[in-house]
Amino acid sequence: MKRIFAFVFVLVFDAMTFLSCQTEIEVKLPDYEPKLVVEGYIENGKPARVMLTRSIPYFENIDLNYIIQNVLVMDAVVTVTSSDGETERLSLTLDDESPVYYAYKGHILGKENTDYTLTIQWGGEVYTAKTSILHTFDLDSIGFNRGSELLTDTMRTIR
Repeated sequence: MKRIFAFVFVLVFDAMTFLSCQTEIEVKLPDYEPKLVVEGYIENGKPARVMLTRSIPYFENIDLNYIIQNVLVMDAVVTVTSSDGETERLSLTLDDESPVYYAYKGHILGKENTDYTLTIQWGGEVYTAKTSILHTFDLDSIGFNRGSELLTDTMRTIR
């Protein structure tokens, strides 16, 4: 019995020793090309707000100087045009609501039933986007059905 125990112990020990070997692998990542990241809003009764940043590599060391020099886009020409014929060049300003504290903002207020076109000129490229503010409606009521008391499910029906 002791021989079997010793044999099993040696076998398990050897298996753990050989299976725990590690080989270090170095992966050469391809050269990274930053992309323009656009985050924009226009809401009913509020001015347009557009934040422009560059994407960054996943493994990049980031500090405040890196963000200011390599992430924020501060030299773009940003315009908003409405279907009413209004056109405005947005200006870069400090913005407490922006996650990067800078945003291109204007004075044209969003209106219902109006289409908007965003145009960005940066780095020799032109980017465009379109959106609409649809007609809003008032809710007259909202409720839910409790369902059967015998069921302990959390599913409810909204009517």
